Amino acid sequence: MKDFIIPVAIFLLLMLLIPMISLINAKKVNNHVNTYASASQTISIKSDNFTFKIKDGKTGNYETVKGFDFICGVVAGEMPASYNVEALKAQAVAALTYCLYQNENGTIVTGLSIAYLTPEEQKKRWSSNYENNKKKIEHAVSEVYGKVLTYDGKIIDAVFFNMSSGITENCKDVFGKELPYLVEVSSPGDTLQEDFISHTALTLDEFKAKVKGFDKDADFSGNPADYLKIEKRSGAGGVISARLCGKEVSGRDIRSIFGLRSANFTLSYKDGTFDFEVKGNGHGVGMSQRGAQYMAQQGKNWREILKWYYKGAEISDYSENLL
Repeated sequence: MKDFIIPVAIFLLLMLLIPMISLINAKKVNNHVNTYASASQTISIKSDNFTFKIKDGKTGNYETVKGFDFICGVVAGEMPASYNVEALKAQAVAALTYCLYQNENGTIVTGLSIAYLTPEEQKKRWSSNYENNKKKIEHAVSEVYGKVLTYDGKIIDAVFFNMSSGITENCKDVFGKELPYLVEVSSPGDTLQEDFISHTALTLDEFKAKVKGFDKDADFSGNPADYLKIEKRSGAGGVISARLCGKEVSGRDIRSIFGLRSANFTLSYKDGTFDFEVKGNGHGVGMSQRGAQYMAQQGKNWREILKWYYKGAEISDYSENLL
């Protein structure tokens, strides 16, 4: 690998046991290390051996984490260790690709976008299964570490989420940007999950309180059954736009306001209670983690999983030329 420095800046904040990573542009240095800094922390990543220096937001202490260990921590936070090893491998590649893309493009990534578990958090979560789970994840990551997803020779925005409605979302419908590798694909394994459908019930007062938290001037006149009207859905069924108490909102807004698992929902109102019926869990774009597990159970390997969810993407060895 050529000696190089990639100018970028990342912020990583561990809040409530989940990190926050932020990324902005930085200037070149001459020691083969990319330095990412913020008021709260500094993260350094070597080009040939990524190294994260993380500041714990609670204690103020710093910890240096090798890139391999960091990706292991992300896989541990993002997927159950019980998942098929091929699904874990796919997650590892997607996670590294995602971080590198965000770094290069100066995008803020919060703990809501990517989960990372420290060894201490892993021990707490897994208890007596810690050693076995740790070995399993380390084995999976070691098989693919350094592999990244590319499209037209550049690292992609490898977003991922928990569970689709049976079809993943087109990136443009959710995030407003069109990316050729983030399009609708079928993910039938998601519909087989026990928690595929979820319900969120709210009284009229609870509904109004949540809407007022979003728009203090909300119009509650008329029939409560008409407070929320869906105007447009995606091909996958997710709500793109709606009218909420007289105001135009997006499906993502609705999901945030009412704490829904996804923006693929229907709403009913009866006897003073609103009931949201929701399909899937997450934004719906890119790789479905439940879908990846299902594909692995059906005998698909990590390469097949990634190429299914990221259409037209290639799997490459990381190099500076990909950024």
